[in-house]
Amino acid sequence: MKLNGQDFIKGIIIAGLVAVLGSLQTILEAGHLPTGAEWLTIGKMAGAAIISYLLKNLFTNSQGQIAKPE
Repeated sequence: MKLNGQDFIKGIIIAGLVAVLGSLQTILEAGHLPTGAEWLTIGKMAGAAIISYLLKNLFTNSQGQIAKPE
């Protein structure tokens, strides 16, 4: 039930990149560059992914077990 600075950095990098790159791939394959509305959606998805990653880390112990005490 604790997070450290490393968790925030990893969360931003991993979850943010996955959301952004996954969305961009779909948009670029459709044959156009992202619009302002699409960038806003990508940002929201990246934010949700980062929060999800941090929540998972908050409820995971050092052994990787969810909702189990140390």
